[in-house]
Amino acid sequence: MAVLVVSLIAFVLGLVGSMPLAGPVSVMVVSRGAMGRFREAILLAVGASIAEGIYAGLAFFGFSTLLSRYALAVPISHAVTSIVLLAVGIHFLRWRPKTEEEGGEKRGRGRGAFALGFTASIVNPTLLVTWSAVTTAIYSRQIVQMTGLLAIPFGIAAGAGIATWNVVLVAILRRYQHTFPKHVIQWVVRGMGALLIAIALWSTFDLLRN
Repeated sequence: MAVLVVSLIAFVLGLVGSMPLAGPVSVMVVSRGAMGRFREAILLAVGASIAEGIYAGLAFFGFSTLLSRYALAVPISHAVTSIVLLAVGIHFLRWRPKTEEEGGEKRGRGRGAFALGFTASIVNPTLLVTWSAVTTAIYSRQIVQMTGLLAIPFGIAAGAGIATWNVVLVAILRRYQHTFPKHVIQWVVRGMGALLIAIALWSTFDLLRN
């Protein structure tokens, strides 16, 4: 019963937590979907969901206690995240939709997209801090008797929730790809890039202030 409850909680949190389009993976998924590279977008999302699922599992297992022992761990994780967000934001601030010939699906891109998604999340240690806060909230409410073995279904379910939302997102992009003018999609992606830059700068300012 505990496995089912923990898995359901993790799945819902992963699903709902992925809905705001304010992360680098979301921007990459949207940009590839806008160019008709749907398979690549899904593989990228799956790679990212696996990496975040690992972080979720580690957090549930109690990895957050290690973070609390090392004072530099959290600021370093925030610094790395700011750099990643800034780099991705600058890239998408200059983004433009490619032509069908440029943006079409290619077999060789699948493996690279999966690796890119995995890397984009695995180098974002703030995800560990986020999931640590989630597991702390679960523990404080004594929803279930938390044991180390439950970290496995928790991580898998969290990753499944994240992947599910991104698959739904790609399906929406596929369904309505011809509804919106390309220049609208271009400015949406560029706006998301500007948002990532703003988050990176705010995070850097907050880090320096503290």
